[in-house]
Amino acid sequence: MSTDTERRELVRPGATIAYWVSGPRRAPVVVLLHGATLDHHAWKPQVDKLATRYRVVVPDLRGHGESTLEGAFRFDDAVDDVVALLDEVDTGTPMVVGGLSLGGNVAQEIVHRDPDRVDALVVADSTCNTAPRRLSCVGSP
Repeated sequence: MSTDTERRELVRPGATIAYWVSGPRRAPVVVLLHGATLDHHAWKPQVDKLATRYRVVVPDLRGHGESTLEGAFRFDDAVDDVVALLDEVDTGTPMVVGGLSLGGNVAQEIVHRDPDRVDALVVADSTCNTAPRRLSCVGSP
């Protein structure tokens, strides 16, 4: 992470969320959410570039990296954690949320629940949370 990165924690029901903040204090906020089995380090190249102009926030989702987890991982709990994190880091400037895989699904759910919550959404390597699901098996008629 960039040299001026600050590690912080957010205590949540059933977890403590570790997150890192870089960049100018009053700049637009960019929150980047990693995929399953990854952690905040997945975003290092992006943080290094973006933190010169943006307030970049990279959490470890519950049960990942330096974040704790009591019990089983539940998607809705992870979404609630990130909503609380957005409240914590909101500077009143435009906010962008980006996510990879699991992080992209969390980001989509936040925007689905509250479309005015963020100014932009960037999703990579994720499925659409609200698309109809169809089960199929290889070799089935």
